Amino acid sequence: MLSQKLTMIVGGLTRHTVMENQPESYLFLLGADVGHPSPGVQKPSVASLVYNIDPNFAKYKAHTALQNPRSETITDLAAMFKESLLDFMARAKGAVQCIIFYRDGVSEGEFEKVRQIEIKALNGKSFTIVHSLI
Repeated sequence: MLSQKLTMIVGGLTRHTVMENQPESYLFLLGADVGHPSPGVQKPSVASLVYNIDPNFAKYKAHTALQNPRSETITDLAAMFKESLLDFMARAKGAVQCIIFYRDGVSEGEFEKVRQIEIKALNGKSFTIVHSLI
């Protein structure tokens, strides 16, 4: 386990991912979550978006943003997604063919609201701008 961690720290790989019929560099993997302060504390929540920057899913970058306390919907998701997508495309030197978006931490009662708002943010202006670059 320690050798795997050290290998990753120095930029090596412990495995290689291959997907049939699809160039690896065009799969864009993102994960998002919102962290909240303790109950009763009126401090901002922290929204995070993490994404891969290499075709082997071994290296990642992250964006974080402060937002209104206790808000589960990521307020700045469209801007975070656009910046991440442009960064990935520059590194991959090509267009993204598949996007996998993982969203964590949404309660069953808020799921539909968060899904509608955040999917709309992902499908909005970010894709329009990226399509104009291709």
